[in-house]
Amino acid sequence: MEQMKKYTIWDFEKLSMSSTQGKAKLRFGIWNNNPRITVYTNEDSDKKNNMGMITAPMDPVVFSTFLAKLSETISSPPNTKFSIQNYTMKKGDGEEKLRKVHINDIYGGKDENGVIWISVVEGNRPKFKFDFGNFPFHKFFKGDGEEMSKAELSQIAAKAAINLFSDILSNYITNNYEHVQNTYKPRNKGNYNNNRNNNYQNNNSSEIADDDLPF
Repeated sequence: MEQMKKYTIWDFEKLSMSSTQGKAKLRFGIWNNNPRITVYTNEDSDKKNNMGMITAPMDPVVFSTFLAKLSETISSPPNTKFSIQNYTMKKGDGEEKLRKVHINDIYGGKDENGVIWISVVEGNRPKFKFDFGNFPFHKFFKGDGEEMSKAELSQIAAKAAINLFSDILSNYITNNYEHVQNTYKPRNKGNYNNNRNNNYQNNNSSEIADDDLPF
């Protein structure tokens, strides 16, 4: 008998973000107790690359640090940007030993108009910017009746999203934790997270320069 998928809060479509260009989607989730951000490029030319998914795996502390850094960005000047490089352990072609490999980068920032955004970039795959405060069916107004600017709404929405995802993460892990045996044991005592056990099909793990970003 086929096992039914168990849906969680992370499957709620309203918690996803839509790109400002194209039809890409960004979703937050958890795998083996570890948070992740996944971009679905929805580009026909990208389907051969991990079924069009770009996944940035983290552990709970790294994800919380990402949210804290994003929170700092809200009060930063325009054209502010930060990035997080993500790595995993995998074998190269013809290699027997696992090695540390750069897979992709998470970006966050405030653009020249004051809008808060995030992105996950992997090699030469499609790049998308996801703005906070992109509410096509809602408009926000100040007390004097003036509509909030895109920047004002974006900064408030980013604060709300950070609080929301922080609460969801702590509640979800506390109530749904499942012990996963770590099968990888490094020779040294470095602090590696559990992401090494996930299967990433990435052939474009070159470093990303800020100048390569179209936003």
